[in-house]
Amino acid sequence: MPMVVTPRRAFDELMNDPARLRLGAALISMKAAAYTLVVLLLYLGDVPIMIPAWIAIPVERYYFWEIFFIAAVTLGGWILAAGVVQLASTRLGGTGRFEDVLATTAFAITLPSLVTLLPDFLVGLLTSLGVLDPLEWAATSVAPGGWRTVIWSYLALYLVALLTLYPIATAAATGLRQRHALAIGLLGAIVYQGVYFIFIR
Repeated sequence: MPMVVTPRRAFDELMNDPARLRLGAALISMKAAAYTLVVLLLYLGDVPIMIPAWIAIPVERYYFWEIFFIAAVTLGGWILAAGVVQLASTRLGGTGRFEDVLATTAFAITLPSLVTLLPDFLVGLLTSLGVLDPLEWAATSVAPGGWRTVIWSYLALYLVALLTLYPIATAAATGLRQRHALAIGLLGAIVYQGVYFIFIR
């Protein structure tokens, strides 16, 4: 909760915790595991993917195969983005360690994801139980109306939270001035989300 209310202070306090990397790794691993479950439920519920895939996997089998790679994409994107932040911040005079960037950005990624996790889980659960018709849900979610507004609202909230927390996490881990931390943090967030968008539907 402090990272939502007073994120700057919370990230500074995290940097004083000797277990920060272990905590960050555990947190993002839980995100990966939770979304693996969500994708399994979406597959069992026969929910079609909403955005055309960039990978040559048949649309009707996409969620099946995603069960096996969503965790790797989550962890790989986290590590890649942290590496980009570390290298770029070093060029600008940052003094942080790669492990610290990993620790703080794990929180910056996972906390915003809670906004999308619950609705995605509910859709997967209801369709897999047969309570919600997957094709009807897919049509309703893209048609103009209340449900599309709700979906885009929580997706927008996720994105705003990610783009807000990532630079703050970067500043705490690297010691960069606010202007540089903002630029490098946004770059890191874009790298992470870009990797995620390529693979995850």
